[in-house]
Amino acid sequence: MKKALTAIMLAFLLVFAFVGCAEEPAGPPSDSDQPSVTPPDDSDEEEILQLSADYIVLGVGLTKQLTLTYDGEEIAASEAVWTASGSAATAEGGLVTGVSEGECTVTAEYGGETAEASVTVTVIQRLTVSESEVVIALDGTAKLEASVGELRDDAIAATDEAVTYSSGDPSVVTVDGEGNLYGVQSGATRILVQSGDLSVSVAVTVCEEIKTAAEFREKLTADPDGTFLITQDIDFSGMQYFALTSFSGTLYGGGHKLTNLLLVNHLSSAATNYGGALFENLTGTVCDLYIGARYEAVVRETDQVLHEGIAQFGGVVANLLYGTVENVYINVDYQIYPWYSQNWNECGAVCGRLRGNAEIRGCIIEYSCATPESTLGSGLADIHTIYGMTDSNTQTPVIDNVYILNSGSYKKDYRNTTSDYFGSIQPMFNGIYEFEETQALAEAVQGTAMQTVYEYAQA
Repeated sequence: MKKALTAIMLAFLLVFAFVGCAEEPAGPPSDSDQPSVTPPDDSDEEEILQLSADYIVLGVGLTKQLTLTYDGEEIAASEAVWTASGSAATAEGGLVTGVSEGECTVTAEYGGETAEASVTVTVIQRLTVSESEVVIALDGTAKLEASVGELRDDAIAATDEAVTYSSGDPSVVTVDGEGNLYGVQSGATRILVQSGDLSVSVAVTVCEEIKTAAEFREKLTADPDGTFLITQDIDFSGMQYFALTSFSGTLYGGGHKLTNLLLVNHLSSAATNYGGALFENLTGTVCDLYIGARYEAVVRETDQVLHEGIAQFGGVVANLLYGTVENVYINVDYQIYPWYSQNWNECGAVCGRLRGNAEIRGCIIEYSCATPESTLGSGLADIHTIYGMTDSNTQTPVIDNVYILNSGSYKKDYRNTTSDYFGSIQPMFNGIYEFEETQALAEAVQGTAMQTVYEYAQA
């Protein structure tokens, strides 16, 4: 997801208040026949008339309200006479406003006494860079846009200040004077963007590129710890998809789609049938992606056996999720239902089992079921909207900011209500939203970070 970073430089961003000195009578005057008394040094005593600050630093166009007290009691600003020397600032009613760079003195007069504050007005500059992080493919390119502005009158005015770019590791990514990036080899580094005393650091990751269904399986199998970027939509039509055994790397979707995934039961590493999924074990991260998948009756090509139900631990992204699924739109259609065998009959739209400290964040789940009943086993469509169950391998998983869309007649809970049906360990839930209409979902995400995820499905 794109983010904008802003660096703000203030010449001074603190307002200091210093208490001055005042003179107070030491006591009644002495009589003529009394010995003379030397008045005590009263330089440490407080002034009777005081401002809330003795020194202010302001940006051009910005303000600071001063207050006035007399003998500890606040005086209404309208009862004092306020003046500002020079043209750097104004002080109407004690509201000091920076007008132009420079210095001046603000004076408040009340009851024949005065109090002063020194004011310095300076220009506040802001360096803005188009991205806070960039993911590009090996031999791929991207461009950073940077600009410098000055904050004046509560608005940013563009300037022609020069901007420079430098790569923390040119062996991973290079950058030219215009902010153009080029991925040299897989890895991660940072690009430093500078203008005068201002600087912004941008994280850059260079990944192995994935463009086809064949590359998806081959590259992730060959390097399960690698970092990959999907650079175009991938259509899995015409193939049965069997889960990859494990993945502990990072798969960036780049906002692209995996479509027409027919997820089929597979023989797991435990030598038992698991339900269809992208991965059997996911300890890494899958992010920024749309996944369109379905479960249906099929003669499995590996053994020519008809599979009419979903085996244990079925889940679109993973059978066993230990890692992170973030900013993913999952659209899944169930034409078949979980197999009621040895009580392993649950499945989830994201994963079958939620384990370890797994995280599901910023996702949209759209699911539909052919009918609310199944001809298999229990006769119930045991499909959970996020995850199947937790178990003894579950620690403290987090499910955060998830939107669920179900316009059909069958709706399943996403968490325990009256029993431990989802497992005895509850994830940490934070922001789960359910919708029955697409329009309601579209309106809910409008203007939020989730709008980008929603648009994955619309592209």
